[in-house]
Amino acid sequence: MVLGRNIAWLREINARDQELVGWKAVVLGDLFNEAFPVPMAFAVTTQCMMDCFKENAVLDWMKEASHRVDWDSEESVRSFSEQLREKIERISFSEMLKKDLKQAYLKLGERSLSSLSTMEECSVAVRGSPTESDWAMESELNISGFDSVLESIKRCWASLYSVPALMGGKRSFSQWKAAVVVQKMAKPDMSGTLYTADPWNERKESMALEVVYGLQAPLLEEFPESGDYYQVEKKSLKVLEKKSQRQSVFYPTMQSRQVVATRLQEKQKLTDNQIILLCKMGKQLELHYKMALEMGWAIENARPMVLQVKPWKRKPTEAEKELAEDEVMKTDLAEVTRMEKRAPHAFDAGLQLLVEQYSKDQNVEHHQAVEQLVKLGLEKHQQNVNAAKAIPLEDKTEEAPAPEPAEPERTESDEAETIEPNDPAQELKE
Repeated sequence: MVLGRNIAWLREINARDQELVGWKAVVLGDLFNEAFPVPMAFAVTTQCMMDCFKENAVLDWMKEASHRVDWDSEESVRSFSEQLREKIERISFSEMLKKDLKQAYLKLGERSLSSLSTMEECSVAVRGSPTESDWAMESELNISGFDSVLESIKRCWASLYSVPALMGGKRSFSQWKAAVVVQKMAKPDMSGTLYTADPWNERKESMALEVVYGLQAPLLEEFPESGDYYQVEKKSLKVLEKKSQRQSVFYPTMQSRQVVATRLQEKQKLTDNQIILLCKMGKQLELHYKMALEMGWAIENARPMVLQVKPWKRKPTEAEKELAEDEVMKTDLAEVTRMEKRAPHAFDAGLQLLVEQYSKDQNVEHHQAVEQLVKLGLEKHQQNVNAAKAIPLEDKTEEAPAPEPAEPERTESDEAETIEPNDPAQELKE
């Protein structure tokens, strides 16, 4: 049970707290309390968000200004979104709230040295945790310094009110709430994604594992073909296939890129034992949630950790992606709609591509059918969100003993099973 009004630590969170901490925080809390290795984190609650909105007159402005919006006009909605987001980003925190947030932030950087304990600023990830609709809220990684964290929290709140979200939700937006998860940032030697069912061929009897040196997201954005791929038989954990791609650079943080040592660039990144250990963790998660999953993971200082878990989703093939690019953007909406029936995965891929493009640049020239397609894409996105919410989380009736406020939180890595790396992390750098 969450004890504080503004802040909730992972160990305090259970399924009954979704309205207070949002869906993402509930999943992280569930993982933490089931003893999966999760980086330390706390949630800035929805109550904190609403208090700040009231104290800074954001809610009053929102209600008054919304009456002047032409909800059928993209330009009008965009103007409202920009003004609202600017007001949220200019919110002032009370001194008491800043004190609570700073204490929690410094606690993430707590280190034990012999009999002494020190608190210091650390690098964190700041992510939205909405309670209702999982709109495309922004996440910010490698945020360092307390003042920067405060600004990131406000930007995260503001991102809830994007143009596509407002056009999809229209007047219901005044009821939206979102918590924000502030999580200690991993500095991984390796990271990747584990699929408890192969997402390319829908073989649920096999698992797929992607791995790169350093952080996965920025690397694949720049070099999509980098990294290793392994396929593992789920029942026996026999490694069926290995594909190693050359990787010449890696990202220790989102802002820095370094060169991988020449002798490691084409070398298989994980040993078979390491692959099996990660797959065992994936099987435990699938058993816990009773459904196929995607698990974001990292290895830091030879210890594995779970970064996020979400429902498994089939990936479109290259042929389907090409079909999506060729046909989803057609001017004939009826033809595009017929495509949904004959090639549903390509259609979904095209809709996702279109909504992402629309979210980034509403001024881009669109074909005649774009508004209808964006609306349809948002509707299908909401269906995926509702499916994600179907992940069963056990609502434990027995509450854990209330922690002492000053008691340091459990360090997840202390209980994590150790992975011996192929090479020391230092050897990745030149």
